[in-house]
Amino acid sequence: MRTVCLALAVISAAAFAQRKTPAQARPWAETKVVKNERAAELARAGRELLDQHQPSRAIVPLTECASLDPSSYVCAMSLGVAYLQMRDRSTASYWLERGSRLKGH
Repeated sequence: MRTVCLALAVISAAAFAQRKTPAQARPWAETKVVKNERAAELARAGRELLDQHQPSRAIVPLTECASLDPSSYVCAMSLGVAYLQMRDRSTASYWLERGSRLKGH
């Protein structure tokens, strides 16, 4: 069961990371999703770095985002995507599972 959940989280993260245009729904761009305004700014900054294929630089704002708003699935999923892009599977798994739990899936 855990393997299935992890596989679904990875697939969700991959789809989450593939969104390229502002016209598409981008949950990290909605400040309503992240409760703390500073955390929302950090989430946007981190996602922009991920869009530029700079996951190691994205870790810093995304980690701060997650500490400012621990209930945000956006921060957690974004961190999961960053670690996935860096090929750190165990850390990516932790953040993707956490994001999935926070979102309620």
